Amino acid sequence: TGDRAPQLRMAYHVPMNKGGFDVELAALLPNAVDEKDLDSNGVVDGLDAAFPTLQGRLALAMPMWTERPLKLAVAGLYGKEQSTGDDAEENLYTSYGVFAELDLPVWSTLGIRGEFFWGQNLSDVRGGIKQGVNTSLETEVTTMGYWGELYYSPLSWLSLSGGYGSDTPDNGDLSDGDRNSNTAIWGVVSFRPVKPLRIQAEYLRWTTGTKGGTKADANRMNLHFTYFF
Repeated sequence: TGDRAPQLRMAYHVPMNKGGFDVELAALLPNAVDEKDLDSNGVVDGLDAAFPTLQGRLALAMPMWTERPLKLAVAGLYGKEQSTGDDAEENLYTSYGVFAELDLPVWSTLGIRGEFFWGQNLSDVRGGIKQGVNTSLETEVTTMGYWGELYYSPLSWLSLSGGYGSDTPDNGDLSDGDRNSNTAIWGVVSFRPVKPLRIQAEYLRWTTGTKGGTKADANRMNLHFTYFF
């Protein structure tokens, strides 16, 4: 179902020929996902800072040589967090991020999509391998990542996709033993035996590295059933 956060959102859509332009702005409750409370005072650090997480997104959809439109988008995020350190001083941390999205239809049944991101203290949007602030160094964790996917629909009831993604925090913001790389490769088969029912089988392989050289792998298989009313 994805992540959810209480928010105030405004959106404006400008229709264009077989496409459109979208502007979206939002103010969100901070730490709704990572529940960060570095000083363990019972209040998440974004609320301690009394500052919402601000997000904005610009998206363009335009016709191509196929029936599917080309989609381009850029987005940004900004927020603040506050916690009390061991020395009883207030520590103020900043989160920010920039994002770029692409969905390129190559043919009516074939396309490529993906996203690039860069920023710091992005654990609340699952960036930095769930590492937002390094309390030992008293610094935010900067990270950069991307994912890309090829999708193919040879039949109206069958679609295939596969992709690769990476999240790489800056080693200079990490302590020994912290996670400094995370990659994933995946494949998905989706079919609809009848129109209201979609069945998906998914395989993912994760590889996570740490500062100091150790790595670990994880394999996961998922089976999804969705019924559309």
